[in-house]
Amino acid sequence: MSEVSPPARTSDSASPRPAPRFSFGARLPSRSSTRRPGYLYDDITLPLLWLGLLLNLGGTYVPIGDAVVGAAAGYLSLWTVYQAFKLLTGRKGMGFGDFKLNAAVGAFLGWKMLPLVILVSSVVGSIFGIGQMFAAKRGWEWNFKFHFGPYLAIAGIVAMFWGRQIVDWYLR
Repeated sequence: MSEVSPPARTSDSASPRPAPRFSFGARLPSRSSTRRPGYLYDDITLPLLWLGLLLNLGGTYVPIGDAVVGAAAGYLSLWTVYQAFKLLTGRKGMGFGDFKLNAAVGAFLGWKMLPLVILVSSVVGSIFGIGQMFAAKRGWEWNFKFHFGPYLAIAGIVAMFWGRQIVDWYLR
């Protein structure tokens, strides 16, 4: 039985068309095999950021000023941690998608909830991350790849529904 090779691509062969765009320029999420699992792509994080800001134009969750400051502070807080880690170790400590997701959380909840979101996501993420390392039977590893985005999202949801009660309890 002979093998059949695929036809060679020529310069005039049709290339796949890009995904349709929203008017604000974000691509629709695709199921392309070029996507790596665990990464936060712009077509997910940036529409969330804009949605948070647009919803807060009418003060849905927080005043628009708090939402804008929250978006900027959300991005810059993790960007600063990234830059400090890179300066100290020469390695990248997290991806830019984490910055953008935290900016989106800040756009929805405002700057006042960001410390709670960072605290909750860090504590829960650390517990699960350490558990994952030991479950893999490799023990503690400094090069362990850990996806922080899910914990930011979980902490954002916790802060959205119970943030005020948690902060009030803590300040008592």
